[in-house]
Amino acid sequence: MQPDDSSFASILGVDIDQIDMIKNEEGAVYAPGQSIEQIATWESRKGYQVHANASVTLAVSGTAVRPDSMRIVLEEGGHIVPYLSSSAQAAGTAFESIDASLVLAENERGDAYEPSLSSPSLDSLHPGQAYKVYVDQKDTLRYPIVVSTLAEAKGLEGVDVGKMIQVQGYYEPGDDGGGLFEVTNSGSEIDGGTTFAFDNDVSAKQSHGISGFDPYGLPDTDLVFGSLSVEFGPDPEDFISDLDMHGHVNRANRGWVNYKDGTIYDAGNALKTFNQNWGDGSQNYTVTYKYATSDRRLERVRRPEVFNLAWWGAPKADPNNPESATPHLAWAINFAAERYKQGGIEWGYVDIPGEYYYQHATAIREGVMLRGVGPDRSVPGRSFTTNGALILMPGEAVYTQKNGYDPVAEHDLYPEMNGGQSTFKNEYNASDKLGILNLELDGNIDQNEEPFTTNNYDNIEPYLQNSGDWAAWYSKGAQDQLYQEGLQVHVNNVHAHGYGGNVLAGAGAQLPSGGTEFDITGPDGTSKNVHIEDAVRNHQIYALAGDMTDWSVAGIYWASPMKIGSKADRPTTYTNLDVQEAPSSTYGYSTRGIMNTLGLNVVIDGFTFDLSSTGGDESLQRIWSDQRGEHYPEDNGKSGNVYKNGTIKLSSTETINLVSSVGPHAPITWKNVTVEDNGGGLQIGLKFSSHSYEYYLENFNVVPQGTLEDFYSGNSNYVFGFDANEILGSGVPVATRNEFKNSSYQRDFYSPLLSVNHGSGTSAPYHPHDHFFIDSELQNTGGLLTGDQAKMKPWFRFYFDNVTFNLPGSIHEVISRGIMRLRNSQDRSGRTSDAVNQNYSATSTDETNGYALIPTSLLSRPGETSVTATAGYNVTGVQIANSDGTVRADDNTDEENPYLKVSVDGTITQGDSFTWTARVTPLGAYKTTGLFLSRPEANKSYTSGNGPFTVDLRGVAACQETRDKITYTASSGSTGVVTASVSADGYTLTLTEQGTGTATVTVTGTINGVGTTTDTFEISVE
Repeated sequence: MQPDDSSFASILGVDIDQIDMIKNEEGAVYAPGQSIEQIATWESRKGYQVHANASVTLAVSGTAVRPDSMRIVLEEGGHIVPYLSSSAQAAGTAFESIDASLVLAENERGDAYEPSLSSPSLDSLHPGQAYKVYVDQKDTLRYPIVVSTLAEAKGLEGVDVGKMIQVQGYYEPGDDGGGLFEVTNSGSEIDGGTTFAFDNDVSAKQSHGISGFDPYGLPDTDLVFGSLSVEFGPDPEDFISDLDMHGHVNRANRGWVNYKDGTIYDAGNALKTFNQNWGDGSQNYTVTYKYATSDRRLERVRRPEVFNLAWWGAPKADPNNPESATPHLAWAINFAAERYKQGGIEWGYVDIPGEYYYQHATAIREGVMLRGVGPDRSVPGRSFTTNGALILMPGEAVYTQKNGYDPVAEHDLYPEMNGGQSTFKNEYNASDKLGILNLELDGNIDQNEEPFTTNNYDNIEPYLQNSGDWAAWYSKGAQDQLYQEGLQVHVNNVHAHGYGGNVLAGAGAQLPSGGTEFDITGPDGTSKNVHIEDAVRNHQIYALAGDMTDWSVAGIYWASPMKIGSKADRPTTYTNLDVQEAPSSTYGYSTRGIMNTLGLNVVIDGFTFDLSSTGGDESLQRIWSDQRGEHYPEDNGKSGNVYKNGTIKLSSTETINLVSSVGPHAPITWKNVTVEDNGGGLQIGLKFSSHSYEYYLENFNVVPQGTLEDFYSGNSNYVFGFDANEILGSGVPVATRNEFKNSSYQRDFYSPLLSVNHGSGTSAPYHPHDHFFIDSELQNTGGLLTGDQAKMKPWFRFYFDNVTFNLPGSIHEVISRGIMRLRNSQDRSGRTSDAVNQNYSATSTDETNGYALIPTSLLSRPGETSVTATAGYNVTGVQIANSDGTVRADDNTDEENPYLKVSVDGTITQGDSFTWTARVTPLGAYKTTGLFLSRPEANKSYTSGNGPFTVDLRGVAACQETRDKITYTASSGSTGVVTASVSADGYTLTLTEQGTGTATVTVTGTINGVGTTTDTFEISVE
């Protein structure tokens, strides 16, 4: 105030003896007890330091000073300034007028406000106080007018341009809709959130008829947001207000109203549809509105990139009186997008300061980031927090699909604007970026159970699985969700949960092959901290490409929680992925494992897949679609999927399948994985799934948790299961392949290690298949292989290199057929597959018998032997024998621990030395380096005149040390009979008839830098 008498003596009055000193900012003093009067009068624009010797309250009469009427000139340096308002306000708001020059402000206790600090100790100014203020240049402090609500601010009269107004709230103080405003004469667009007109500057209500097609130009400009409506029918309710004309329910990437130039657009012919449904179909409309009569505006003082949902008067979420904030959010997004397009900002942020309900589809436009800015909200089981929430309206999920629902009868405009969905999506044809930050998206399943618990919906399934009617984010490249190559969706610190359909759904099955897809990303190139829960009738993640770190998935779902990868095979990386499978859906939908892969080029690096609570027979990964691409990445830039550095926790009761594939696919790698077996057991590869190949397991260890019974997988009785495949196309130019390397299956398993199915729907010839076990341990207690070995013989090969396993019975039959091949492997009884350069000294029994009987600890009957003697005679024969010297019959039984019966052309004497080698698998049939012949071609006879003749060479040669493609060349020893050449595919041998007779054909398989191997066979043409 300005005292009636400004002298200190008058102001202090009878209390003057309690005041020792009053000092101003220049150091001048009034000290009545010492008769010092360097200053004698009070100045309202200045602050003073008062030293009292006792507590005192001064009663002063005078004239109230309007804070905004005072201009306090500040020279560079320090000042003591009074706070003139009658109510407290934030320090940053109070000092807004000197923000460019302010260095520091302090109260009497030393609490400080510095503009650069996010959490200053001095956060607000209070009536009756003065503050030390330091500025680095001359400036003028002007305190704002303080009012309670926006309506009160707009109703102010006589406020000059340049004045500041502090509004405490939109509807009431503290509701996040207030802020600091400046009075300008900018004539800016009145958008209803950042810019307003004073009531004295607004016209009376106008009425204007329009007809025909858009755009419709009104006779006035500078329309006032919130004042416009369009009447399209005869009844009082036949109108749409501008709040609902936001344009988020069709392909229009803008609102329907341009407030600045006074134009209305009939986006998507919605007005025409309304007129047909509720009017006379004439396309005649009446528009009512108000407009600004001057350029004076009430403009928010804000950062140019920020738009707050509360600024548009969005109602906070109130379960007792739920109201949708969808239209307010849509308009905030519109204006943020327009500001982004003007340039100069990284994002247009739409801030969500608390909890709000939403109902209809909302397009996040290019350059717009939805951002939570309220108090911290915890995320179950995660270390990050969110700061705002958008919650689906109670009882409104998929309401348009309810039996008997008629939008015309209900006078519901949104379905007629293609707005029946409840989801967030990208704007039509987006190509830049958009995002969600620090935000909770809540599908509110607890208050929207009706579609699952009542009979009010006849066929709800399609609207949950394929249409995105109830999803957090849904953009699959269809209809108004189209986008262009290069679109980036930034998702960071997001908790999305409680939806009836997908939670986060990207491009996938509805996208044409080779179509564009967007990428999930974040500010440093990766999306971080996303927790997804509960998708009742669909997937929690569907076809997201990009780079994602610290994502987690939990709760109920249908089929599988994750459909990973993308149909266009865009690179996709998950780092530190945590998936907690729900035991079962509370709404009766089936669960079928963790992942259903859609495409190639997926890497999951660091993961926990917790299936310990699973309630049914599951596959951790299912491959339903055709993912063949090309077999080799170097051919087309595509690679298979890699899952590494993770833990899988198995169920205590149910068997889990690692991979189930019904379609061709590129390589799948599991590396550095620990499987915690809690009792249910793990199958690796699944019979009856057609394509159990190209699985690469390295440092993959199945570890029993405690003492468990032997694993027996019941009707599907095996660990590794395979289906014989028909001959695959040129995209698979070699034998299919699996590897189990540096790995272990440490739980005892009674089920066979390997099982091959030759289903009735598939017949020979089969595509050749190689399976390598390398440097691994298997704790089998049952057999190694089941299936029709006669059918397997030409096509299946199982290689064991330095593998430790148990030998419960004879493996000679499968060895002799060439199906199983061993190198440097052993069982736990000390038997081995290879005994090389061993020494033997003849016994007295050998001397008596006239032959040496060398015991071995071989796993089975040797396919290759070599014995040399050093006693001056030659070895003339080696037979496989029993311990009594009788020759062992080759009858597939009791072939382990054979003896070598060695005949010589001299006399054996006790102590004679022999050096011997015996291999279960001949060295030429299996080499661990280079190439070797796996399936040599048999001799062939052809009938003259039926050529040319072709031979598929895939699988003829094999190589353990690399997966690189083997290419073949061929030549004929008798070109007068046939000529030989290999096609461009690298494996099709063509024999072109030149005459009759016999020719020797030589085929060479090559991998550059690795080696070659050669096969020869005869061709007869008769």
